[in-house]
Amino acid sequence: MIRKQLHLAVEEELGSTEEEKELRKRLMDKVSILHLAFAELILQVLAASLQINSMEKELDSHKNHIRDLNKKLSNIKGTCSVHTEIVNDLTGFTTKSCALIQMYMLHVTCIFEYKNFNLLSLSFQPRKKRTFNE
Repeated sequence: MIRKQLHLAVEEELGSTEEEKELRKRLMDKVSILHLAFAELILQVLAASLQINSMEKELDSHKNHIRDLNKKLSNIKGTCSVHTEIVNDLTGFTTKSCALIQMYMLHVTCIFEYKNFNLLSLSFQPRKKRTFNE
């Protein structure tokens, strides 16, 4: 439509030969083709810019999600370290308790054996000789 109007404007121009008019029409066609190509290029650049903008927004959302996951991970690591300390303390307490239990068991065993030894020694003490007079 624009091309037709441009061609009509060239035809209406006075003082030009047919050859000049034809040259102007071809030149206008080439210029209009360049304008269309330029407009198409601008549309492609605009589409690429919109796609880049969309990808940046998606990247930002992924970054925020990763930040949230890292915060949760650091909280979990903190909880694990606290529980590890508690387990280590309880393990030390258990080791000390087991050592005390073994010591007490040894003590009880010694006392039991001492009493048994005393009982045995009492039974093996020499008896007084009995006489018939008694």
